Parts: sequence; structure tokens; C-alpha cells
Amino acid sequence: RVRYHRPWLDVPRARILASAAQWGELTGWHPVQDPTNHDTAYTRAAVRELLVPSLDARWPSWQSNVIRHAQLMQENSLLLSDLAEIDLANLKLSEDKRSFSLIAWRELSEHRQANALRYWLGLQGVLMPSQARMQEWMRQLRSVHQMGTDRKVEFKHQGSVIRLVRGRVVLEK
Repeated sequence: RVRYHRPWLDVPRARILASAAQWGELTGWHPVQDPTNHDTAYTRAAVRELLVPSLDARWPSWQSNVIRHAQLMQENSLLLSDLAEIDLANLKLSEDKRSFSLIAWRELSEHRQANALRYWLGLQGVLMPSQARMQEWMRQLRSVHQMGTDRKVEFKHQGSVIRLVRGRVVLEK
């Protein structure tokens, strides 16, 4: 029944360490110290040991700015998900959510096409393709005949296949 909340951007490191020490006093538990956490040969340690002190000295409130931006990005991500749900509903999404209308998808603006396609892939549990691959898929979906009769469209990705079948974009696993 342990819940992990990461990253703990809004909790100062000193508070986390103090809480861990207090918990250790109460229970006898002590955290394992990973020696690589202080080895600047590793990027995460170099950032923590070398970069953070410089940023703290130059811009004392930089961490609160990062936290604020992370929170805004989380809110924006939720808005994009909400918009993608609305767009998918208008794309004549199949009952099993495995296909949608190419014609309706083409009516969306380019950035909404990308958002809807990413969201749809996420619903299917498909890992996101690279930006270059996504752009290529979108280019091909925009240029093929609306019923897909002028050429065979097929994208293989992560063990899945995306095809154009009778004017519908279909995911097959």
C-alpha cells in the first residue's frame, strides 16, 4: 500500500532527508545510500553536485520556477487530452476504439491531427513513435486518397500495424 509520488519537485531535499531521518528514528529503517548519487561521472550526480549549486547561487528562485512550469505543463497536458477525446469522438471512432475515419481526421488542423493520433495510440497502449516517424505517418495519411484506394498504407510500429482500410485508419496488434 505504498504510494510513490515523483518527482517531488515541490518538496525541498532537506525536508525529505529530515523526514527519512525521523522515520528511521521511529522505526529503525534507514535508506540505502547509493554511492553513484555523489559520483559526478554520472549525469544526474553532476547536475546535483555541480550545476544545482551554481543555479542556486545565481538564481535563487529557479527551482520554484521549474516547479511552476512543470505544473503548467501538467495542466496543459490534461487540456490536450480533453481536446483529443473531443476530437476522437468526432472522428467516428469505432466501438473497440481500434479505428477512426480518415476523412474526419483530415478536417482537423495539423496540430490537432497529431494530438488526436498520439492520444489514439496511447489508448491502444502503443508507445509513441519518434517525431520524425509521426510526421511521416501524418504526411502519408494526408496525401493518400481519402478511401486509401490509390496505394497500400501500412505503418509497422512496436509490434502493431496501422493500416488504411476503406477510409478508416485501423490499428492491428
